Amino acid sequence: MTALKIIIGIVYLLVCIGLIILVLLQQSKSEGVGAITGGADTFFGKGKTNTKEGMLNKLTVVLSIFFAIVAVVFGIIMKTTI
Repeated sequence: MTALKIIIGIVYLLVCIGLIILVLLQQSKSEGVGAITGGADTFFGKGKTNTKEGMLNKLTVVLSIFFAIVAVVFGIIMKTTI
């Protein structure tokens, strides 16, 4: 069981580092009050997923979901082996 803990721990560490890097690569979205009043682009903008920003957003969402799943699995494995 210790090999499984080590493997899950390494995967968890790599996902954490990847998520940090993806968040740091994204551009700041500080529109301020313009976002509240509707001055900014809408969520359903044209061609958002084909841009670099759109791909980073999608990858961040996928990696954060994977992060949550690995965290739950890691917690279950650590709790059952104590």
